[in-house]
Amino acid sequence: MKRRVLIGAGSLLGAAVLLPTQAQTVVKVRMAYFEDFAPMSFKTPKGDMAGIFIETLNHIAKASGVAFQHSGFPWQRAQNYIKAGELDALCAWNSVERKEYLWFASTPVIEQTMGIYHRPKDARVQAIRSVQDMRALAQGSYLGNGYAKQYLEPDLIKWQADMTSVLRLVAAESLDIFVEGELIGKAAIEKHGLQGKLAFTPLPFLDPVRSYFGLRKSFDKAQHIVERVDGALGQARKSGALGIIYKKYV
Repeated sequence: MKRRVLIGAGSLLGAAVLLPTQAQTVVKVRMAYFEDFAPMSFKTPKGDMAGIFIETLNHIAKASGVAFQHSGFPWQRAQNYIKAGELDALCAWNSVERKEYLWFASTPVIEQTMGIYHRPKDARVQAIRSVQDMRALAQGSYLGNGYAKQYLEPDLIKWQADMTSVLRLVAAESLDIFVEGELIGKAAIEKHGLQGKLAFTPLPFLDPVRSYFGLRKSFDKAQHIVERVDGALGQARKSGALGIIYKKYV
């Protein structure tokens, strides 16, 4: 039997800002997020989705003519729902693999510096100048991390179910390093009480990670909708509205 994805009634936040005259042209897009990815996307105590991704898309809903529904899952499962056509879109790095089934906007929702999370007293990280230098250390990441699969050496990575597990294993000395964006890792460290146990070191040789809106190619008029979203994101960036949203979470 085909799985059904349940979306909470409170998830239609983007629709609230649509004007009556636009109603006939509004397109409903069901978003799938990583449910534990603060400050980008995370579940509130009530079970609703919140974060930079959600608030940004709600902000551009009227301008893009899209009513966004927001749901969160473990990251690999969220992407599988989109591949199966049960959900429609995500905000993520536009990896080669994702480009096979998604059309991406050209304007990023947000950009982050990439680096490694490690134990503060582990001096070995200071010698890392390339991806190959990481081979001497036990690396971890979470399932569904497209950046790690494309830019690192995935066969040498010990894959975990979620980011929290990776961070805890590094703190416990079961792993040595974890490559991730600066904002994401710091939020998880604070949430799970790992302050003082983990440190972040930027890696200039790694490209920044940019998160983009991506809509499945099988969606009706997908490219046209992506163009509308891209235009609205560009306008919001120029107006300073996106910067205001970021400051609320960083």
